[in-house]
Formats: sequence, C-alpha cells, structure tokens
Amino acid sequence: LTVSSLSTLNQSGAAVTLSIWGTAFKSAGGTFSSGPDEDWVEFQGGDPQTIVIIGGSGAFRNLRVNKTAGTTASLGTTLTVNNQLAVTVGTLDLADYLLTVNGTATVTTGLRNAGSSTWVQTGAATISGTYTMVGPAVSRFGATVHTVTGTVELNDSGSLRVANGGTFNFDAGSTFRSRGTAPTVTVDGVRTTGFSWNLNTGSTLDLSRLNFSLANASGMNIGTGVTIASFQNV
Repeated sequence: LTVSSLSTLNQSGAAVTLSIWGTAFKSAGGTFSSGPDEDWVEFQGGDPQTIVIIGGSGAFRNLRVNKTAGTTASLGTTLTVNNQLAVTVGTLDLADYLLTVNGTATVTTGLRNAGSSTWVQTGAATISGTYTMVGPAVSRFGATVHTVTGTVELNDSGSLRVANGGTFNFDAGSTFRSRGTAPTVTVDGVRTTGFSWNLNTGSTLDLSRLNFSLANASGMNIGTGVTIASFQNV
C-alpha cells in the first residue's frame, strides 16, 4: 500500500482496522491520517513487511503486528505511535530507526532493537514475549511502571535507560539476561531520584556482563525465590 505525493489516506470512524497484507506500507510524500483511539493499523501475513514514511506526514494512532509466527515487520524510516503498540504475533524489527511510542506498548512475541536504532517508550510497557537489544542500540523508558513476564535481553553495548521515578518489575516466569561487551542499565538523563529495578519471586537473573548504575537507593532489588543462572562481571 503506497500513499503517493499529494494523496491523503484518511482512517476515520469507530473501531476501524486497516489491515496490511503486502510487503510494505509506504507514505511516499503523501499524508496518512490515523483515526481515533480505537482505530488500528495492523500488519499481517507471512511475507516480510516494511513500514516507510518518506516526506509528507503521518503517524499511527495504534499499531499492531499480528503476522504469521516467525515472520517480521521492519521499520524503513522513523515512526511514531501516539496511543498503543501491540506486537501480538511475529516480530517488530526497528532496523536502525527510531520508534517513539507515546502511549502503551504490549510485546507478546518479539521486538528487536539493534544497531543504531532507538525505542522511546513514554507509557507503560508490558513484555510477555522477548525484547532483544544489540548494541549500540538505545531504549528509553518513561517514568511509569513497566512489567516483564517474558525476557529482556541486552547484548554487546546496548543501553537501556529508565527515567527518574520509573520502575521495571520482572515478575514470575520472566528472565533478565545480558551478554557480550558492556551492556548498560542506567537512568535516562541526570539522576535525581533514580529508578526501581525489581527481580520478583519466580523470575530469573542471567547476567554475564552488565554496567548497572544510577538506580534508586535500593539498587537492583533481588527478591526471595529468584533463580540466579549467572551473575558475573556486574
């Protein structure tokens, strides 16, 4: 689907879903006008897909990746989601671009943030699938509560940053893993109150190398009943 120059695609009405089954969504100089809070743009099917906005204007109100298991939708340019991001089936790959989510994010399957890409997550993130970072990629999470029941994995020089007052809760069934050369968890910006980082009962800690700094006074809070698979070079 291509929105060409001087063209406008207007998504409007209550609970309207625009489903993309082809290989790409391109706003190539045109304007994509996303609908109200209950409207979604959904990427589906078994083909690799690319999301591109070149010139013109456009942002998604709600974006859902609901593809065939094992397939990927990738960013082809910087993208903004103003309300909800949902990765339900398949993987969303940031592919060296900036993804900004001004609302909530739910990652049920996979989100990959590698190379020079950045994920800015303002609202609450819920990760029951796998979030993978490969440096020098950056993540910036807002001052709210983020919940993990899946896996967060930092590799190489990936940098996960949490705003002052933000909280990461790793609940039962979750894994926090680090690998490679000097991945980092730190505060986003100048530390005032720091952030909370909680490994709760039933979670797993699997760290082979990690720089962890500028949290709140509790530091990395490891509760009772946490499985420590590895804790080296931290």
